[in-house]
Amino acid sequence: MCRPPPAPPASTLDRVSAALHDAIRSRLWPVPLSAVVLAVVLGVALPLLDAAIDQQLPGWMTGVVFGGGSSAARDVLGAVAGAVMTVTSLTFSLTVVTLQLASNQFSPRLLRTFTGDGVVQATLALFLGTFTYSLIVLRTVRDRSDAPDWVTGGEQFVPRVAVTLSVILAVGCVVALIGFLAHLTKQIRVEPVLQAVHEEGSATLTRVAPAADADLVPVLDGTGSPVPSRLTGFVTVVDERRLLRLADEHDLLVDVTASPGAAVLQGAPAARLYHRDGRPLTAADPGLVEAVARTIRVGAERVGSQDPTFALRQILDVVLRALSPGTNDPTTAIHGIGHVSALLCELLRSGPGDALLHGDDDVTRVVLRRPDLTALLDAAVGHVLRYASADPAIARELLVLLTRLAWTRPDDEELLEQLRGRRQQVLDTVLPTSTEQDRRVLEASAGELDRVRDGRWDQRARV
Repeated sequence: MCRPPPAPPASTLDRVSAALHDAIRSRLWPVPLSAVVLAVVLGVALPLLDAAIDQQLPGWMTGVVFGGGSSAARDVLGAVAGAVMTVTSLTFSLTVVTLQLASNQFSPRLLRTFTGDGVVQATLALFLGTFTYSLIVLRTVRDRSDAPDWVTGGEQFVPRVAVTLSVILAVGCVVALIGFLAHLTKQIRVEPVLQAVHEEGSATLTRVAPAADADLVPVLDGTGSPVPSRLTGFVTVVDERRLLRLADEHDLLVDVTASPGAAVLQGAPAARLYHRDGRPLTAADPGLVEAVARTIRVGAERVGSQDPTFALRQILDVVLRALSPGTNDPTTAIHGIGHVSALLCELLRSGPGDALLHGDDDVTRVVLRRPDLTALLDAAVGHVLRYASADPAIARELLVLLTRLAWTRPDDEELLEQLRGRRQQVLDTVLPTSTEQDRRVLEASAGELDRVRDGRWDQRARV
């Protein structure tokens, strides 16, 4: 078989588009930058509004808004700007320290959770917006001798409404600082971190297409016309709607072998094109291949927008870090395995494996390849067991994980058989190095898997 031609080099537009897409979703700067732009607009517009309505304010408003002269207005605006910038520096420093703790104690992949935190972004946005707004308004405060004609026509001018808003924003910053500190102390604890990642994975599961019945997935032999990846990195998003439209227009079947989360190499096939009935498509129009390639977006790191297994990977990273000799925190590992089992149960309910997209004529047009149950269990059981082979408590938690999965689908004999195989793997690894007491506990936990079939399994508290 001929080797497919190399993919054309990625254009600058592709790289900028991918960077912006990721930055808006999970970076610190977009929301604060938007607040700064809004502050500049308000700082320019409100003094003009003040100049237009200064003599027409209702009596009750005159007693509420700022009533000092130009010198007092300068002092207030300068004090607000200086204090807010100092607090902003403190907030930024605390955020950086939190990111360092999260990276060292939990996992570097959890940094996206912290930088994408709405409370952190909103707090920085309020502080930076207040600082910028106060500076912009400060430039319009003038004595009678130096007032610009375009603002006041040469008269003394104090933008009372604008200064009042600056004071209100300063009070809001104080309240936001208290809320930020309370939120930060919560976010650096492992349980809220695991819960946030779990919720993100659950939300992704509700967005992605459910897995199809294995009997309905077309049997494709990998001989279709290749669609090379445009970049090297991780697949972040597959534009399913555009991909489905292309497949409908050209009466094709698209096999997306590199679904979100997969690592791809530039020029290597990320998808293959087939005829509608699954027959190999030996040659495809280069323009069509390029259009399909553009629907598969690639970034420098994994994201969870269409990849529910990314949340699973993040939690497993925390579990493995907790089991490392340098950390030695089995309690965190046990809590993490609990979240892993919950996510796997949700994945099992939605159906692990490949998903199908159907066109307008209800014909299968797109096959999205995803990890099956075997791959998920390899990650959840095999990886953890490799680092906890001498810890009966972790082994017991893995047995509970298998029992929970069995409880999700107790009548699926194929699933139960696979779970029994994993159970034996756990026992074979841990029992040889366990004490007699630990063996009895592990064998009792292993027996719970067989009780699921009869509906007699109960969840019990564990120390």
